[in-house]
Amino acid sequence: MDRSEEFRKHVNDLWKQAVKQLEEAKEVLLRQRGRIEADLQRLRLERDKLLKKLGEQTYKFVNNGRVRVPEIIKRTVDRLNEVINRMVKKPAGKAKGGARKKKPAARRRKA
Repeated sequence: MDRSEEFRKHVNDLWKQAVKQLEEAKEVLLRQRGRIEADLQRLRLERDKLLKKLGEQTYKFVNNGRVRVPEIIKRTVDRLNEVINRMVKKPAGKAKGGARKKKPAARRRKA
């Protein structure tokens, strides 16, 4: 084998090794990305639970008069109280607008 062919073979081998290493690095990055996305989703769920809990705790404190709050929060609490009162007052099964059962369609007589 002459030097030119030997050099080409060596360059080709190096190229294959570089491609293989890049593919391995890509796989590692994709796995890490999946873990990061899963962690982020878990953190979002925890954040949402904590915000809900904070809202419920704040709502209780405001309703009991234990905390003075800005007017914007008071309006939200007042609106929430209105909604809850409407939910409690409405009988179950009766939707707004008075949903009615439809009468069955009249059957045709056979001629």
